[in-house]
Amino acid sequence: MYGKSKLMAEQKLKDLEDASFKITIVRPPNVYGKNSRGNYVPRYVAMANSLPFVPKAYEEVRQSMIYVANLAEFIRLSVERGLSGTFMPQDDKSVSSVELLQCIAQAKGKRLRASSLLGKIVPFFSFIPIIKKAYGGLEYDYTLSQACGFNYVIIPFEKGIRETVS
Repeated sequence: MYGKSKLMAEQKLKDLEDASFKITIVRPPNVYGKNSRGNYVPRYVAMANSLPFVPKAYEEVRQSMIYVANLAEFIRLSVERGLSGTFMPQDDKSVSSVELLQCIAQAKGKRLRASSLLGKIVPFFSFIPIIKKAYGGLEYDYTLSQACGFNYVIIPFEKGIRETVS
């Protein structure tokens, strides 16, 4: 219902568009940043701080994310250029859960090792919501994020993570 109601709202907004009133719909993936109210990166920070090993599993499952400064830059440039349409901005790369955890650990000055042995047992527990969330992913096709025709990624992914967790 949530997704349907958002789509219905977008359609109603599009009906209001004319030559003097542009509608830009932004569908960002998980947004992260310093003091972010989101729940994605903070959960991973807690995991990276407390675990010496992480199961190496589902590395082909990627997650699109966007650093809040990159989203703000996208919006700024969209307004400046008078964009109209639906856009899906994201960072310069998508990551697997293992990559995200390792990047966070590295930013915190820690080493987090990925265990293939532990990774073999993850599929047996994939019905558990926290496992499903940790190893699930929603990846936007990167070409969708380039449809705006300009570069809005002013902070690369790794630097965004460092700034988020510092």
